[in-house]
Amino acid sequence: MTNEKTASFACKECGQEFTLLSEMRAHSAIAHAAEANQALYHTAPRASAFQKWFPTAVLGVLTLLAIAQTIEVAKLRAMIAPGAVINPNNGASTTNLPSNLQNLPNMVGGC
Repeated sequence: MTNEKTASFACKECGQEFTLLSEMRAHSAIAHAAEANQALYHTAPRASAFQKWFPTAVLGVLTLLAIAQTIEVAKLRAMIAPGAVINPNNGASTTNLPSNLQNLPNMVGGC
């Protein structure tokens, strides 16, 4: 009877044969791990054209909306008389009102 060891585990990557499963796993982890990691970097999907320009377009639209709102606020501030005093209770201005409208909140029930 001979004491020959027969290879029973083969590496799936290179075909090298090992007598112990642990030896084959160690070989695979050392010899082929770098190849697997490198393959991940080379096969990573690239961003499509839509993924590149869409966020920029959304940001541009939001910026335009913010500019439009800023212009509208400036227009509203210009419409309010510089010396007008706003009544904190009802928000009505107390200047430039005709005399028949100055007492209007009291006439309609104090709205």
